[in-house]
Amino acid sequence: MEQNNPRSDYGFKSRLWLWLLIFAAIVFLPLGGLTLWLWLSQTPAPTPELIVNEQLVDENINAPTFGGGLSLAGEREAQTEEEAETFLGYITSMEEKFGVYYLYIDYIQWLTGDEAKEAALEDGDCTILEACAPNNFYIRNDSKKVRRLELAPDIDIRMQTYSYTPDGNYNISEKIDAVTFKAIFDKESESLLKNSPYRVEIKDGKIFRIIEKYVP
Repeated sequence: MEQNNPRSDYGFKSRLWLWLLIFAAIVFLPLGGLTLWLWLSQTPAPTPELIVNEQLVDENINAPTFGGGLSLAGEREAQTEEEAETFLGYITSMEEKFGVYYLYIDYIQWLTGDEAKEAALEDGDCTILEACAPNNFYIRNDSKKVRRLELAPDIDIRMQTYSYTPDGNYNISEKIDAVTFKAIFDKESESLLKNSPYRVEIKDGKIFRIIEKYVP
């Protein structure tokens, strides 16, 4: 009578499971990889966050504003204005060379209040402090150094006592051009405006604004 060999059955079953595993690996692994690739290809890539540099924002009507309602363009203009140098002085003469205007100016100090009185007393312009600077201002000119400065092509010149209105008042902040302004300081000119102090505003080495300082 033939008997079954248990070890033989066990070996046959082991080989069967092995072949089944190999078959599953050959069939299902490529399918799984293909499915994963299709899923990844259909998933949109994350959109990077847009970072705007405030310095590059267009200077237009839609520019963002700050707390005071000042646009970025306005703020840059204010910063540029602050960078300008401002001096007060007496203009000794003007000249024109090849369409470019130059002026010669002696810087001064305009002092007010107690500082004006003390400076006048120190300079010997008065002997009693209370009597110094009766108009509450004093002009000090420690240095007689004269500087030669170029006027910008778009120079803005404003006068306070150049002409009068029909009712006899001064035309305040009256704008004149460089040719008219130069005529004030010509040698043959007898204009009293030669003796007036002027505020000059300088940027990039050139005067872009001149304002007559009114002396009471």
